[in-house]
Amino acid sequence: MKQCKTCEQILPLECFSRNKSMKDGRMAECKECNRKRAKENRLKRSLNKQKRTQTNREKQKSPCQYERSRRAREIHATENPVRARYERVGSKDDPCIYCGRPSEGIDHVPPKSLSYVQADGFIYSCCNECNASLGAKPLFTLRDRKAYLTERYADRYANILELPDWSEQELEKMSEYMAQDIRHKIRLRDDLREMIKEMKE
Repeated sequence: MKQCKTCEQILPLECFSRNKSMKDGRMAECKECNRKRAKENRLKRSLNKQKRTQTNREKQKSPCQYERSRRAREIHATENPVRARYERVGSKDDPCIYCGRPSEGIDHVPPKSLSYVQADGFIYSCCNECNASLGAKPLFTLRDRKAYLTERYADRYANILELPDWSEQELEKMSEYMAQDIRHKIRLRDDLREMIKEMKE
């Protein structure tokens, strides 16, 4: 028999968990009291976590979101910040304003997350690849944004753009699968070259 230090009841040894560090090989607290204390600790940790979340919402953002917000405030905040008002240019059926491919979304110029500048902005039709490549980069004119995309695509598709020409005689000597793959890459190369050429104009 042993007395629990918490509830002070005298209970059989089977009611106490084993602990080799104790002289009698049993915990000083009975199993029931141990379970209650563990439950209270879990509840306390949960409440503390909720409290930290509510009081530190800004720090709960992802590092990318937090850094973007901080940088935008530092660079573009003024004494009397006025958010840019955006005006739609063209229709939603227009091709991408940068590369000429079919548009799948819109692009804000200047970027919406950096709209603390005191200037009005515009909304253009844009494809997903161009929009994702631009992101929230501090490029405030169409010319700068198009120049950035031109360099980005030339670097991204460098391997395809440098693909050499193949004659039909050379392709006929290859397997059907390999010849088909090369023809596909050549068509892609030609389309990319034409797209980048138009973007540079």
